[in-house]
Amino acid sequence: MKKFSAIILSIMMLCLIIVPTACSDKQNTDAKNQEGYSEYVKCLLNGKDSGIVSTSLADNENALKYYKSNLRKSGDFMISDVEGGVCINQYLGNDYDVTIPEKLDSKPVIMLGGYLYDDNNSSSEIFGAFSNANLNSITIKVPSSVKYIDSSLMFHYSGMVDSYLIDNSKTYYTFEVDKDNPYFTSEGGCLYSKDMKTLNYINFNYYVKDNNEKTEFKVNDTVENFDLVENIPSDLSVCFEFGKNIKEINANIDYGEDGNKPNKELAEKSGLSVKGYKGTAAEKWANEQYLNFIAIE
Repeated sequence: MKKFSAIILSIMMLCLIIVPTACSDKQNTDAKNQEGYSEYVKCLLNGKDSGIVSTSLADNENALKYYKSNLRKSGDFMISDVEGGVCINQYLGNDYDVTIPEKLDSKPVIMLGGYLYDDNNSSSEIFGAFSNANLNSITIKVPSSVKYIDSSLMFHYSGMVDSYLIDNSKTYYTFEVDKDNPYFTSEGGCLYSKDMKTLNYINFNYYVKDNNEKTEFKVNDTVENFDLVENIPSDLSVCFEFGKNIKEINANIDYGEDGNKPNKELAEKSGLSVKGYKGTAAEKWANEQYLNFIAIE
């Protein structure tokens, strides 16, 4: 009798293990079977295994259809299914300090993305998931589960009349990445790749606060790629200092209504400058952007 009871107990325990797994697999399969899922994943992740991505849903009706049918609310977030986890498409709250959960809808949060706004004039305008007209600064605490961050995360909208209005208002982000995240890390509120060879976002909030005397941003010596997802404000008075390891600089300066193309006249009026070693990417970038270059001896 005891042997029979032990067998029954073992079967029950096995069922408890199998059932949740089966349900999870079914949820993932259901998402993958929805029309446009594969196109949506392709548009979101650009074929990358991790890191910074740039979502583009333009001219892909199937991807748009999946996005609209799958988008749903979970807590303070709008989410959609992707690669066995979820993408946060929009933050609905108003907290200045947002701790992103490891899971939503019992699925790991693997991506911080953007919110699609479409009307008769635009079918693929993406705004950052954490854009919020009521917040001028926000701290995002990124869990270890996140492996993709969309460059649109930094895009900001300021209100809505007949359509969203883009103006000069700004949201400044501070990143705090969980130390166990294998894809990203943070330092001083800035966002880096895990190996700190790529700098993706600078917390410019430190440089725009009233009575702030900071005038230099020393790029970490580990950085080889200065690859910012957001333009550098031209109204800052900051000198960017690069080390010997810098290999590539991909960053534009925002001149407001005049755009972000290099502009000699506006560059000379700005308080921006570059410090680095001669013959490196720092000198090349300074020349391309018409910024004053200070050589390190």
